[in-house]
Amino acid sequence: MKKISILTLLILFSITAFGQWQWQMPKPTGAALMDVGSFSPDVVFMVGLNGTIIKTSDGGNSFTQIESGTHQFLKTIYCVNEDVGWISSDSGLVMRTENGGETWSKVREPKSWEKSSFFALDENTAWLSTDYGKLLKTTSAGQNWAEIETGIDKSFSNIQFLDATTGFAVINESTPEQTSFADTVVLKTQDGGQTWDTLDLTFHNNVSFIETFRDDYVWIGTTDYMMKSDDLGQTWDTVWLPGEKFNLNPLSIAFRSENSFWLLTVKYTGDLVNYNIFYTADGGLTWENQYNSYYDIWGGSGQCKNDLNKLDYGNDVCWAVGSPGRVLSSRENDSIWQKHYKTAGGTIHDLFFLDSQNGYAVGYAFTFLKTQDGGKTWETGNDLPGGYGYRVYFISENTGFVAITDEGLYKTTDGGTTWKQVLEKDNFLVSLVFEGSENGWVLHSHGEVYRTTDSGETWQLLSALPEGTWWDLFFANAQTGFASGKYGIMKTTDGGITWTNVLNSDVFINDLWFNDSQTGWAAGDEGLVYKTTDGGNSWALVDTLPSGSLYNVRFLNAQTGYIINDSYGIFRSDDGGETWTFEPVFGLPMYYNPLGYLRTLTTYRNNIWISYNCQILHKTDETTGIVPGQKISENEIMIYPNPASKQLFIESKNTLTEITILNINGQILLNRKLPEGKSFSQNIDFLTPGIYFLKTRSDKGIILSKFVKMSR
Repeated sequence: MKKISILTLLILFSITAFGQWQWQMPKPTGAALMDVGSFSPDVVFMVGLNGTIIKTSDGGNSFTQIESGTHQFLKTIYCVNEDVGWISSDSGLVMRTENGGETWSKVREPKSWEKSSFFALDENTAWLSTDYGKLLKTTSAGQNWAEIETGIDKSFSNIQFLDATTGFAVINESTPEQTSFADTVVLKTQDGGQTWDTLDLTFHNNVSFIETFRDDYVWIGTTDYMMKSDDLGQTWDTVWLPGEKFNLNPLSIAFRSENSFWLLTVKYTGDLVNYNIFYTADGGLTWENQYNSYYDIWGGSGQCKNDLNKLDYGNDVCWAVGSPGRVLSSRENDSIWQKHYKTAGGTIHDLFFLDSQNGYAVGYAFTFLKTQDGGKTWETGNDLPGGYGYRVYFISENTGFVAITDEGLYKTTDGGTTWKQVLEKDNFLVSLVFEGSENGWVLHSHGEVYRTTDSGETWQLLSALPEGTWWDLFFANAQTGFASGKYGIMKTTDGGITWTNVLNSDVFINDLWFNDSQTGWAAGDEGLVYKTTDGGNSWALVDTLPSGSLYNVRFLNAQTGYIINDSYGIFRSDDGGETWTFEPVFGLPMYYNPLGYLRTLTTYRNNIWISYNCQILHKTDETTGIVPGQKISENEIMIYPNPASKQLFIESKNTLTEITILNINGQILLNRKLPEGKSFSQNIDFLTPGIYFLKTRSDKGIILSKFVKMSR
């Protein structure tokens, strides 16, 4: 039995970038967007998590996703004229375009250990600050970077320049004595970054932003107030933030003129996170609150967790971006903010697909969604008759059921337009399953099993499981079924009338899945995975995943399966559940917790859908159909020497088609298509000393290997 440590999990996250997950809700992306820039009123780009770049060419009516070629966290974008733009990541990657964003090319590679800040002044000039006061400058459109010795040993968290010589930088650094307060320093240069002077400003909280405007205006934002200078930082005035002056944090500012600008703020009040966009036309003396949104950080109301990160004004439009995939805009002389993204009304709790095209989703805040094209588009249906849709199941395109917490079971025969109650129950109906279109069962969390034989028109109490908490119900056929929960797994062979215990467990068994009448899997708390090969009469513990509750185990065939760990994410097995590896879903956080609501994974044939909060993602598993004899083991490939300094030799028992080299952060450093053959060499002189991963693709599958690059 294999235990996966946290360190192993981190490595797996970095190197197993197999999943081609696509956002289905919200559109155009669910990734966190960190910055926005416009080449014209209609052509606008947004950048964010996992190398995300999205573009609109019609002012936000439609969007396309641009392939960035990186999984870096893209943090800033500057559109300096209608043709030239810059993008940077938090690890020092810099990309540039000369054709209005049609194509982007790298002008500096990222460094995995760097935490950087970037500013572009014009089409040729830009600065990049990295760790410990290191500053790089280009005046050649990124072709060459000169290192500036600043004499500063602390990292800049923000840099801004008014022109080629005058600039400002911020150092946010917590004091060793009390890390809840910040020792924040604001610096100024008048020689393009060669030397820096400390300004006589005191802040007791981190500086959120420093922004320059035109030739001599500088604004600094910190908790509850801003500092303003109109003489290149010689003198400063205090501008108080609007509303209550207690823990109101300014996040971003966007200027229309020196006195007219928008301000994005966030405030944490108890369990609520409040975002506001304010506008002032008199330099901050008075404010108009133009936009407000909030959510409960604990998810109590089931609202979608929508954050805002950045404002930008250009070409007579102010844009705001955030997560997940949040895009807003306000046109010139218009105080109304238009929403350019589509999301669910509340947190999604369950997904069900009748076939590869027809799917349904339910959740908090009366949310009901459906799709008829495999999830490419999701339509918001009429509100559910109750606030918390817990389970959903359809037996035909228009006939289906939803279990609503504290109300019971409802049925629709018109695709969700109208609903009627067919079973009244309080608390939770935790599982709903049909065998054919007439026979169905529903399980109450207290153990009551109800059955229908008339397509859900009427339901009768069939039996009661031992008192306790029960989570899942699975019927392999009309007679043979299983229930799981606090006491393990019970089995019925008479359609649910009587039950026999087949697995005693000290932890909750949360989910069940059978591929056929003999082979099934069970997912439990504490990362436990069980398997049966004798029709559920006996169960063996086959693997232990990192500590967390496991849900939604699904197998596409005898070998390939997926499972959710509510603390760490999605895991995948290619050997029938014997072992599991972490499957990263780029754009979602790596570390999950119960507040994230990653508890829904459903499949139809080789299609997989997951929901996280208010988001839905999809992938098609291209490995469906693998049989045990096709599984590739690491001993089928040899790489040598290891460690290596200049040349790496690769020999395989199978025909190689592609190799990829990744660093420990999962960044692709080399991708090479190969002619047919089983033996190749690769020059690694370009790599710095360290640990790397080699992904080899052959006609039989993929193998991951680790190697060490040492100095020559």
